[in-house]
Amino acid sequence: LSPYHENGLPSPKRPEPVIVDGEEEWKVEEILNSKYIGCGLYYLVKWKGFAEEKYNSWEKAKDLANAPELVALFHAKYPNTPRKRNAAHP
Repeated sequence: LSPYHENGLPSPKRPEPVIVDGEEEWKVEEILNSKYIGCGLYYLVKWKGFAEEKYNSWEKAKDLANAPELVALFHAKYPNTPRKRNAAHP
């Protein structure tokens, strides 16, 4: 027996995490969306090396501290999406 694969091909192998300060981390390929859940800002993240959409996940903004350039790029591309609230600009 072999595992079932929808298109007949095995799924690509998921990438291994990188260890940063003793914690596992995966690389962000792209930020796809943003929204507030309760009082917290979340970003929809596409992970590098994960081809399937099912691996995209909503992550807290504070957890993307190592990807500030991708956050900035996302907001430059989509300026009307929710972003971190600033005391000067509520």
